[in-house]
Amino acid sequence: MKEMSNKQKKIFTNLGGYKLGKDGLFVDSKGNKLSFELIVPAGWTDWIAVSQVLSSQLKQIGIDALVSQVDFGLYLERIKNKDFELAVSWVNYGINPYLFYERWLHSRNAFSGDNRGGWNSITTDSLLDIFRKTSDERERQLAISSLQLIGLQEIPSVPLFFLIPHGLNIKHIILWDGLMLKILMLYQLLLEWTKLL
Repeated sequence: MKEMSNKQKKIFTNLGGYKLGKDGLFVDSKGNKLSFELIVPAGWTDWIAVSQVLSSQLKQIGIDALVSQVDFGLYLERIKNKDFELAVSWVNYGINPYLFYERWLHSRNAFSGDNRGGWNSITTDSLLDIFRKTSDERERQLAISSLQLIGLQEIPSVPLFFLIPHGLNIKHIILWDGLMLKILMLYQLLLEWTKLL
């Protein structure tokens, strides 16, 4: 394991008295490892690979993440019943930012739909309602900008990777402002660059 900075060690110590154990993993005062089960649908090889990489990276900073491949039906049931610690999941895109944020963050979709993490916020719901009910472009832009800030500051879920659906080109996503557009443009550039190799 790489040497952890004093600042990093202090963060974990302040989060419940964890200290670095002999095996490089954080342990509490009773010797229990800082460990989480990371569920992923069995047979989803790309997600399993991402989960294994994530587990390896977390181990490098002293966190044990055990990858559990579970049947897809059980995966959905465990999420719905809040019977999970970590899960690799997805959010469906939409033809505009409202559809994306509504699926990802609206409380009516908590633990189902695309809001599998169970995000529940009156503020978020209100911003989505403003966007849906008004035709004023300035109000809509303010609502979407506020939702972007919530996504970045409050982190309802952690993005691991972004997949561009087959056949999607840059014209389809020009309405997506801010970070999402930058990620898509970067991805498009990387695809073009790999063709040159």
